[in-house]
Amino acid sequence: MVKKRELSPKPMFDETLLIEAFNAHNISPKHAQRLWRYFVQQGAESVSQVPELPKAAIKLLEAEFTPMTSRVVSLTDNADGSTTKLLVELQDGQRIESVIMRYGDVALASFPEEERERLKTEDGSLKFRSNKRATLSTGTMGLLSNLSAGEILEQLIHANKVERIRNVVFMGMGEPLDNYSAVLTAIKGMVDTARFGLSPARISLSTVGVVPRLLALARDMPDVGLALSLHAPTQELRTQIVPTAKGWHIDRIMEATDAFIAQQNARIKSHNRRRHVLIEYVLIAGVNDSHEVAHQLGALLRGRDVLLNVIPYNPTSVPHDYKPPSAEATRSFVEIVRKQYDVHTLLRQELGQDISSACGQLVIDSISGGRKNAPAASGSGSCATGSKIADLEDLAGPGSAGGSASGVRSRTAKKTAGGASAKSVAAAAASFHDPRGMDVDYDSSVRPPNVVAGEMQQHAPSVLIMYSIASLAILFSTQPDLTPIDPVGPLLAVVGCVAGVVGGVFAYVYVTDTRASVYKWAVMPFIHAAYDPEEGHRLSIWAAKHGLVPRERTTDDSVLHVELWGKKITNPLGLAAGYDKHAEAVDALFGFGFGMVEIGSVTPKPQPGNPKPRMFRLPQDEAVINRYGFNSEGHEAVARRLQARIRKFLHKHGSVLADTLSPLAWLSAADDVKNAAPGDAVRRRSLHNDRLLGVNLGKNKISPADSDADYIDGVAALGTYADYLVINISSPNTPGLRALQRREPIERLLRDAKRARDALAHRPPLVVKIAPDLSDDEIDDIAAVVESVGVDGVIISNTTVSRPDSLHADAKLKREFGGLSGAPVLPLSLRVVSEFYKKTGGRVPIIGCGGIRTGEDALRFARAGASVVQVYTALGYQGPGLVHDIKSDVTERLKKMGKTWSHVVGADHQGKL
Repeated sequence: MVKKRELSPKPMFDETLLIEAFNAHNISPKHAQRLWRYFVQQGAESVSQVPELPKAAIKLLEAEFTPMTSRVVSLTDNADGSTTKLLVELQDGQRIESVIMRYGDVALASFPEEERERLKTEDGSLKFRSNKRATLSTGTMGLLSNLSAGEILEQLIHANKVERIRNVVFMGMGEPLDNYSAVLTAIKGMVDTARFGLSPARISLSTVGVVPRLLALARDMPDVGLALSLHAPTQELRTQIVPTAKGWHIDRIMEATDAFIAQQNARIKSHNRRRHVLIEYVLIAGVNDSHEVAHQLGALLRGRDVLLNVIPYNPTSVPHDYKPPSAEATRSFVEIVRKQYDVHTLLRQELGQDISSACGQLVIDSISGGRKNAPAASGSGSCATGSKIADLEDLAGPGSAGGSASGVRSRTAKKTAGGASAKSVAAAAASFHDPRGMDVDYDSSVRPPNVVAGEMQQHAPSVLIMYSIASLAILFSTQPDLTPIDPVGPLLAVVGCVAGVVGGVFAYVYVTDTRASVYKWAVMPFIHAAYDPEEGHRLSIWAAKHGLVPRERTTDDSVLHVELWGKKITNPLGLAAGYDKHAEAVDALFGFGFGMVEIGSVTPKPQPGNPKPRMFRLPQDEAVINRYGFNSEGHEAVARRLQARIRKFLHKHGSVLADTLSPLAWLSAADDVKNAAPGDAVRRRSLHNDRLLGVNLGKNKISPADSDADYIDGVAALGTYADYLVINISSPNTPGLRALQRREPIERLLRDAKRARDALAHRPPLVVKIAPDLSDDEIDDIAAVVESVGVDGVIISNTTVSRPDSLHADAKLKREFGGLSGAPVLPLSLRVVSEFYKKTGGRVPIIGCGGIRTGEDALRFARAGASVVQVYTALGYQGPGLVHDIKSDVTERLKKMGKTWSHVVGADHQGKL
């Protein structure tokens, strides 16, 4: 029986142990998420650096837990820099060796001619070996114990301190499925956005084939990759090479792997993105490298969703009878399987032999050098003693086919000549994707004719059929005397069909263009008549989410171009937060022609907001009163949607990264996507050239009024996806929120938020959103704090709690509690914009918002000092054509003045006009 590891103090990253301890002491598990996030993503080194932890949690953590139960004893690099070996000492003195392997150019000659061009764009990969005993010597010593989930995750932390790890493969010595609970818990930690945020598709698990656990894995973690350490095509030969394989017949194992990969591919629509099981096959001279065995292997794998990974056996200093195959035998074996049986086949590239970290070498030479403690445990199992080599899995070692075990973390680390990260091949991953490179410019504001044609082809058939049927119906209803033998009849029918088709095309082009007046004069009045305000709001989001909205078909004039935070934007008109609260329709909203789209507000935890009804139209005033109360689906749901946008974008452009992208991998993935303007090194989270995506952060209603933690958590959870972040402290519908606008609270909050932002690898500009109801003294205080803290901008303004005398709405509507937005807010917001610009001398960018309905309104904000502006309420009254109308109006006015937008910003204060 495998000995259970009893650790004291316990590993803080072991979710099971930590949550059990928190529950026993009546501490909310949410504090564990915050704890992990600060340690992994923000570099905290002690619990005292984690804000908002209860005293009971701090006391418990200091008494019973430790951030790290292991330590790195040494780091060794090989001569060419392709491999780094980490010697990690566990709490009980046992040692594990983990290896970071940077894969260079794949030998293209080992691939069929038709695959070479695709592979040429993929030129780097990195492997990190973790969680199990990672080497041959652990196998020679016998099994001692399994690693805990915390010890597995600690190895990823150690590796990330050397280089950022993007992929993980459990392989090497031991069987991970025999340590199923710990491995599963570790994988959940790896995919948790509060910790490492890896995509499940970037995690692969190698096994000799434990059938019940394979089926369990398909249920518990269905999206991870799978690698099968096969090494032989028949049960008889396999049990000779891999004695541990006697437990399950090869036929049962193949059936289980088929079922595993089938459930993954059933959810993938495109054949080009099908996933594959990695079949690991260590080739040994005179044992499993004959032509006969090659034919048996080809017959076994033909027609299956697999990638065969052939690894020539590596010699080690431990005496045994195995020898590496000749180059000719290897080439012949691979060609038979590939060419005669059409099996995707990869010939493994070896790295790290000079530092004994290649397949099967990792611990052998260290032991022979006299090390007392051999690498011990791993994800699946193990500390070890003894001296007999029992299994091919021992000889294979973690970097090879290794039947199982040690966690290998794979990511792109190789640098190109220009210094950018090389593209990843996922050479050790268990899922195989068509490795097509990506080199595209993506700008939806200028859509080429072929794209427009593609859209028409996608959506037009039903429209054309409808119009054709309608035309024929009209034709025959007006020609009752036509008979089948009447020669005029067929001619009229043809004419009718053509007229219907042409009419359908024109109708499609018309209704899919934001300039179509039907939206302002028919669609919006219908929605207002048929739906209450919140239902209409949700209907518009639903339509946008499903692509049932028009898009702008014109380009922005150069007079509208503006630079904000060093980034070019094609126009200064943005969509304010509150419309797309949950990031459901980002790209459709960019399609309206906005230069900026801001989602949110997003709170850490999901919350329903205030009771309904909570939104009221004031049509006479073109205004709205709302008391939504930060209804939000929470950080996690919004993060998933933003991740899905990136995957969809990469899929659209044929990237191999699409199925393997994760939050922490996005920065490197963005380097592979040329979605920035030429010469612009700043990658856009909007995924649109010269457009910006903002994320507005809110606070949960149940959070302490004076707490900053919700905003700090939001920065950490969503900052990766934002071109700018907004700290919203001005909503009138969350009790106590506007109190944060006072000088002391706002200064503390903004400093904490900026510190959290600065801890991110990607540091988006940080903006604060304030109310229009501020006194001059309050404006002075906020202006001083914003400049002293170094905040990047301010949004002026949110809704107002006042009810101006100019309102025409009836008294009952005026008395509704909530924030008033729309036309009546414009003079209030303009006052604060003007005052703030004067206080800061124009040094702080201002985003103007409040009551903008026309180009003249937008220019008034610009003259008062707004660098860019936002709309919201007017969109609900005028429809999507509002965006084009405002931009056209502004363009016309600017050209008459001979000015650009940038020229008029702050003009009221500088005598420009």
